[in-house]
Parts: sequence; C-alpha cells; structure tokens
Amino acid sequence: MAMRENFTHGGAALFALMREIELAPGSIALPVAPGRLSVLRALARMGPSTASELARARGSSRQGVQRIADDLTRCGWVRRLPNPRHRRASLFELTPAGNAVYDSLVSEETRAMNRLAEGLSSAEIQGARKLLAALRQRALA
Repeated sequence: MAMRENFTHGGAALFALMREIELAPGSIALPVAPGRLSVLRALARMGPSTASELARARGSSRQGVQRIADDLTRCGWVRRLPNPRHRRASLFELTPAGNAVYDSLVSEETRAMNRLAEGLSSAEIQGARKLLAALRQRALA
C-alpha cells in the first residue's frame, strides 16, 4: 500500500513552493552537487584545511567531508598536502583547476541569484529571509 502525504495546509503550500522553485526553468541548477560546492567554497575561503576543519566550517561530519574531498581529489580539483601539525590528517587545498571550476560555479550561482532577486523589494527580501530563518530553526530543532 502506497504511503500518502498528510500535509497541513501550510506544509502543502511549502512543499508545492519548493517543487515549483526546483522545477522552474532557469532555476539554480549548478553542474555539481551542493556538498561538493560547499567543500570547494570552504577551501576557497579557508585555504589548506583538514577534513575535520572543513567539517566544522560546514556543520557536517568529518567522514562526509572526507568522502567529498577524496572525490574532488580524484577529479583533480583538490590535492592532498602533508600536514606539519599532524602526520595522519592530510591538508586539502584547491588546485589551479579547482580554483577555475570554483570561480566558474560562483559566477553562475551569482548570476542566477541576481536574476531571481531582480525586481524584489527590500521588504520582500527581508520577509523571505525571516521565513527561511524560521524554517531553518525548525528544521534544526
């Protein structure tokens, strides 16, 4: 027997809105998974870092970051460096190719965000920020 959603009115509206945004033509559909972009962004901001340092910065597990960093290493976007502070915890850093990919992704992301925000008033953006903050707080509770 199939499981059916039992959304409240508000839950159904949020679900529908999320699906509309996800499926909309011109929505933000970057060619990398969000986790990969997050690790690239952390490395671009922090410089050479261990998986543990990246995990703390992202608010995620070291093991998850390690898997992503290993994958990015295989892609040639990240390289491992010896860590003078800890011989078993390698440092990860962006390669020149990784920097180029990251710059391209950020440029694409910026254009998409600016396009989405075009024509919205400051009050509308502030209202959306408040709503998203409330949703984030509930999700983390």
